[in-house]
Formats: sequence, structure tokens, C-alpha cells
Amino acid sequence: RHLRSEAEQQLKRDERLMQMAERRSSFSCSVREAAKRDIALFRKNRLESKKKHAFDSISFDDIAVLLDTSIAPPATRLTYERVASSVCILVDISPVTADGRVEYWAAFQEALRSNMVDVLTLIHDINVGSLSHVRVCRCMTVLQESSNPSHLLSLSWFLSALVEWCRACCELASLQYNWEWPPPPLQSSAA
Repeated sequence: RHLRSEAEQQLKRDERLMQMAERRSSFSCSVREAAKRDIALFRKNRLESKKKHAFDSISFDDIAVLLDTSIAPPATRLTYERVASSVCILVDISPVTADGRVEYWAAFQEALRSNMVDVLTLIHDINVGSLSHVRVCRCMTVLQESSNPSHLLSLSWFLSALVEWCRACCELASLQYNWEWPPPPLQSSAA
């Protein structure tokens, strides 16, 4: 009888310990989950702000200068092409073909010349929730090949703002869908 009561007491203690452990682990789990949600919300708000500020830093004067100048040096031309291609990929502006080459900068310039308000509205109102993983990967692959922020800033505030805007949009989409960030680079032919 004495052994049975000790065994019963031990069983009760074990049950209480298990209940405490379950409460503690569920509390820890819920705290961890709440912390993750808070971090994700903070990150989302920061990225939304970054996207907005990047768009707000675009000026009509910068756009006018870029549309009126011809880009002579090949390295500079490549930078403009890459930045334009990342924007065009995100807002779905089709490239033009010139001399057998696909050119995004020419397509972006033409879109801005023909209807600047619509293009800027597309950029401002982009729904990052509609971006596919492939589109985000293509955009980031292009940006990673060309982004030296100080070099971009020396070329144009407009280019620098567009790169920041593209990065913020891609990171927001990755956060929303819980994709790996930064996304894995695609092969050059896929980008």
C-alpha cells in the first residue's frame, strides 16, 4: 500500500511537471511566434517605407536629363541597361529588339517619353503580392550583377532610386511569400 501511494504521488508529480512543461513550451512557442510575427511586421513596414522613399526621391528633372542625354561609354550603358531591365521585369514593360539585341533601356526610355505618368503610376502602385518568384529572382540576378551604389549615385539619383525601389519590392515579395532572401541567382541566360 505504501509503495502504491508513493507511485501514485510520483505519477501525480510527473503529470504536474508535464503540464508545467507543456504550458512553458506552448508559452515559449507562442512568444517565439509572436516575436517572429513582430519582426516580420517591422521588416515589412521598413521595406514599405524604403520603397516609398525610393519612389519619392525620383524627380522629373532627373528623368528629363536621362531622357535627353545619350549614354556613350559602354560600361555606363550596361549599368543603365541593367537598372532598366530590373524595373521593366517588375512592372512588365516589354523590351525592344535593336540590331538583334534585347534592350530594356530603350524600352524604358520610350515608355517614359510616351507616357511618363502611366509608367510612374505603375512603379508607384506596384502590387508586390503579384510578383512571381521567377520574376523576383530575375530582377535580383540583374541587380546583383550591376549594383555598386556609389557608382549608381554618381551616375544618377534616378538610377539609384530605381535600384532601391526594385530591391525593396523584391524583398517585400520574398517576405510576403516566405521565399529565401536574397533569392538564388538565375543563370545569365534565364535573366
